[in-house]
Amino acid sequence: MMTLGIVTILAIFVGLIAFLYHMQNKHYSFTKRVFASLGLGIAFGATTEQLGMMDFAYAPSFARTWDIINVAGNVAK
Repeated sequence: MMTLGIVTILAIFVGLIAFLYHMQNKHYSFTKRVFASLGLGIAFGATTEQLGMMDFAYAPSFARTWDIINVAGNVAK
């Protein structure tokens, strides 16, 4: 049985995904979307060390985005 806390967290994450999707549809620049994602990740507890050490083995559709996040995480250390 899902508790109220889990449902709340899931609702927040769905809202954040909807916000990022809205940014994409409104044609915000790629840089603004990446920094918004980084900010949200850090706000929810991701450390810059974790962002810098992400490894996605082989995922061509995410390659450009994740490379930028890795660089930003490593620079911020």
